[in-house]
Amino acid sequence: MALMDNIKSLFGKKKIKVGYNVKNASVYLEWNSKAELFKIYQKIKNNWYEFCITYDNAVRIDFCPVGVTVFKVCAFNGGELICESDEISVKVNTLEINYAQDDEKVHLFWNKTGGTDGYKIYKKSGDALYTGYKETKKNEIYLYGLPEESEFKIKPFKNVEGEKVFKRAVSKMSVVKDVLFTSPDTFFGLLAIPEKSNISLMWKPVKGADSYKIYQKSGDKFDETDCVKSNQVIIKHLPLGDVYLGVRAFKGDECIAHSYILRTEIQTMEVFPVNLNKKVYLYWNKVSNIDGYRIYKKNEKNEFVGFKNVTEEEVFLDNIKSGEKCEFKVKPFKMVDGVRDFTKVNAKCKVDVYMSSEINAVINEAFGNKIAVSWIFDGNVDGYEIFSGEKSILNIEDGFAHIALLDYSEESFVIKGYKKVRDKILYTCESKPVSLLSKNNRLNMKPCKKYKVSVIIPSYNSEDYISRSISTVLGSDLEELELIVVDDGSSDNTKGIIEWYCEKYPCYVKKIFKENGGVADARNHGIAAAQGEYSTFMDNDDMIRPDGYSALYNAIKKTKSDIAIAPLFRIDSDQYTPRHVLKFKENIAHDIDDYLKLIYSDGYNNIGVWNKLYKTSLVQKHPFGLLAYEDVSWTPYILSWADKFCYIHKMCYEWDRKIRPETFSNVLSNRSAKEKFEERYQAFRFFLDNGNPKRKDCLYYIMAKRLFNQGGAAKYEGYFDAIRNMAPHLKDNKYLKEDTEYSKLLAPYLT
Repeated sequence: MALMDNIKSLFGKKKIKVGYNVKNASVYLEWNSKAELFKIYQKIKNNWYEFCITYDNAVRIDFCPVGVTVFKVCAFNGGELICESDEISVKVNTLEINYAQDDEKVHLFWNKTGGTDGYKIYKKSGDALYTGYKETKKNEIYLYGLPEESEFKIKPFKNVEGEKVFKRAVSKMSVVKDVLFTSPDTFFGLLAIPEKSNISLMWKPVKGADSYKIYQKSGDKFDETDCVKSNQVIIKHLPLGDVYLGVRAFKGDECIAHSYILRTEIQTMEVFPVNLNKKVYLYWNKVSNIDGYRIYKKNEKNEFVGFKNVTEEEVFLDNIKSGEKCEFKVKPFKMVDGVRDFTKVNAKCKVDVYMSSEINAVINEAFGNKIAVSWIFDGNVDGYEIFSGEKSILNIEDGFAHIALLDYSEESFVIKGYKKVRDKILYTCESKPVSLLSKNNRLNMKPCKKYKVSVIIPSYNSEDYISRSISTVLGSDLEELELIVVDDGSSDNTKGIIEWYCEKYPCYVKKIFKENGGVADARNHGIAAAQGEYSTFMDNDDMIRPDGYSALYNAIKKTKSDIAIAPLFRIDSDQYTPRHVLKFKENIAHDIDDYLKLIYSDGYNNIGVWNKLYKTSLVQKHPFGLLAYEDVSWTPYILSWADKFCYIHKMCYEWDRKIRPETFSNVLSNRSAKEKFEERYQAFRFFLDNGNPKRKDCLYYIMAKRLFNQGGAAKYEGYFDAIRNMAPHLKDNKYLKEDTEYSKLLAPYLT
């Protein structure tokens, strides 16, 4: 960090008189002295650190940490210190939340609170209560899939003997879509949060501004590096050492406000690998004042061996074997008397070289004069591009994408995956040409005589997205499957779309049309009609990855289990969040108790029905209860009747929260605390009363955990009364005794 070691106090010379004012977490400093520039220093543990530079006689420092902060203003002419202020001690008592937003997410950020281990974010629910929502160690968080308006509260905490002790500083903020609370000042401050070689840069929005230009110091000048509409930017792959950044706010072509020049620091060298066809490309952030970089590769003796020198921050390495697991190291050096003198910093990376860079693809005909292009690739890419000949048809900036709906065509297409590297696009993988005439097209397959898997989709008024869901099932690499779509009394064109797929794919798509009775009733109709050896469920707005069903099927057959389980992706806008990732070993059968007792554990609430494959005979004996919270009631219930389960680590299912503006879960969340308790309690009683009697103790245990957690969030006493009524079944419960945390939490209700 840039210490103020070379600056001596100018005793006897004129001091800069600085006035200051504190408003929330902003500190306004103002002075009358004249100079070429002024540097603001901050005192941290008795050392002075350069904080920012300004050419004005005032500065607004935003996001000051809660507590006392000490500043000093120094004036410079020609690089020489000419005068300085006394120490300025300012006290901030306010935790102030700000936010930036785009179509995908909301970025909350706030000033730090000293002496804390993290921050708890609470979200206001429909019954006007704040519920614990997220946790973060940093003073920022990204939130996806929020409604039009949300209200949050943030509480800093410190971990003391395994428990959270909350600090007094608390702040609330309402987040309204497309609305920002702006500042009318012509000065504004910056908040920089480094993350390895990247920096998140945020600021308060400026009133009237329609764009912001980002400037970075390069030598003796400042270069414009970006122009953004939002009050945030992530600057990637910054060089090691001090980084100087500034922001100007514009209304059209007029600059209406500007920040100071913030000094921050990058302390980490990072190297990034990119898989190419039998090659590996490495790139890294720059280290200044060196002559080159030495590239090392770990050998079979677990030793790094240097083999190449480069002068730029990138290198292409060939002679790499398919499937090879490589580890590289990059070390900067200076040449001293003809010998490499290495710096203290270096960076390592691991890369699993692709066995094959081929994308497996299939094209099926889809509703609405469309074709559905589906593909499988397990490698790491930033996006996919679809080509017809040399012409690019579609660019998908989503490395997890696996389906695209295109206008009908019998032409051949090629899918290419790519990585974005600085200003370059590197194609890393591609498919063979595929078309509707390819052999793996559903219409070109031989009709199967026996189904391995039945996929059950309940549908209701889903004309805008059900075609995509059906197309992902038809794009599966498991040939022997049937899709049963149960329409629950739709009033739009959903039935027409289902009819089209049934007529086009009669061997694979079946329909059931019924009067509206709810999602549980629709699933039960599908269960009764299922002919596959195994059954699974999908919602009408979700997706399955092309190799998802085959992976689950192969696992359940190999292990002779009753249920196969996989983690899943939750999708909010274009953010993919892994959910329900567990440490169970693959390819072996586990006792169902090992999974059942995890239900409703902290950080793991897997009551979803769709990331699992079940024996059809099992679910036909134990259909859904017709309740509001049908998944809460049925998942523990069906698990209790199984004996063995297997687990795979592959992400198979995609729970899409962005395509529908409102789900039934949203409707339930807006009910009163009393209504929600009563409906939840009915769901709990269903699995308790109807579950396997051999697992009654485990069901009581998970029910008590869920009641306690939801009672604390809802602040409704009914949950705790229910626990008290269960006391005779919990006092000697072996599952509760094994759980020291919940034994302690539930003890007051069991006396």
